[in-house]
Amino acid sequence: MKSIALPLAAAAALAACTQSNVNVSAVSYTPLYYPQLVSYVTQGGQLATVVRGNPFGPGPVDADAIAAALPLPNAAAPFRYRAMTPDAARKSARLVLVFGPAAAGPGDSDTCNNAQDEPIVPGGGPVAVKAVFCVGPNWTSTLYASGPPARDPRDPQFQALMNQVIASLMPEDQPLSDRGTGGGTGFQ
Repeated sequence: MKSIALPLAAAAALAACTQSNVNVSAVSYTPLYYPQLVSYVTQGGQLATVVRGNPFGPGPVDADAIAAALPLPNAAAPFRYRAMTPDAARKSARLVLVFGPAAAGPGDSDTCNNAQDEPIVPGGGPVAVKAVFCVGPNWTSTLYASGPPARDPRDPQFQALMNQVIASLMPEDQPLSDRGTGGGTGFQ
């Protein structure tokens, strides 16, 4: 029994340490966001996902690998994230992830509509992300988050960060709408 308890305790401690290094801030929701929206826009089995910047270091970003590694929101029926270019995703409901944003803070409709123009800094250090859930030209929820450096999309540090990002961006409970003032982190 001792041989099982020690590895389990070590794994639990590592998981707690990984989770505690994630910082989610500047969470905002508009009245357009409601928990069933995610299920509604993913009825076709996918959610367009725009990835800007490489969270793992210099070089080209593998948007498909990042999209494949993203967790599903708790309240949504199963779907897959599909990496798309900003132009291809513009008319769809979509998740926009800007890794290494030049300015800390949440995104907005400009991030939804012009993700390719969002200024970024090279990755390779701590991972910072501006995440925006968009429907058409409008943002419904947005946040800024950061976490420790990660090697690839399957890295536990990256997974912990993205678990918090998705849970905060697409919560299963109705958030208190703040109409984009940056303070809507409460839930009804």
